[in-house]
Amino acid sequence: MTYLEFLFSGGIIGNIIIFILFFLSVISVYIFFKKYMQINLASGIDFRFKNQIFSLLEKGEIEDVIQLCRKKKNMFASVLKEVLSRNIGSQQQKIKDNIDNSIQRELIKLETNISTLASIAGGAPMIGFLGTVIGMIMAFYRISAGAGNVEIEMLSQGIYTAMFTTAIGLVVGIFAYFTYNFLVSKIQNISTKLELEVIEILDKTNIY
Repeated sequence: MTYLEFLFSGGIIGNIIIFILFFLSVISVYIFFKKYMQINLASGIDFRFKNQIFSLLEKGEIEDVIQLCRKKKNMFASVLKEVLSRNIGSQQQKIKDNIDNSIQRELIKLETNISTLASIAGGAPMIGFLGTVIGMIMAFYRISAGAGNVEIEMLSQGIYTAMFTTAIGLVVGIFAYFTYNFLVSKIQNISTKLELEVIEILDKTNIY
């Protein structure tokens, strides 16, 4: 029996479950790589750009900084632009609150669809286990229907396929689980790093 024959030897129900798990695995891989690249792009801080910001703010050219931030496509520039646009002359606590709010708005964009990985991590093993249960039910049905004339090869083939759906479900679920936690961890690190970078700029330039 070839690998493909073995994979799709579980009948219509088994094939449907394997197709669902394959579809979920494709979604998991797609979300992971898309979000990984998006997070890296959004969290990047160009030190040349940062030095430009320092230079302009030391001269008090806040509007030039805002215009410069609008041209950049990363979280640091977006948060700094929003903070500078709203907080001139504000009290320190209000500035801190607005920094946090600005960062949270940016993080929401990054977190879009990541929860899907958590759902796949929990759902894929259950779907695989469902395939195993159905396969075992069919195997025991063959035993009862065969009245003692059951071919061991045919029976073992069904059991192998049934167990295989659980294995696939676990692989998909484990991948989704670890990638979900990896992305969440990166987003949390970005939040802390971004807040420190923005506060550093505001402190060093003594704008407020």
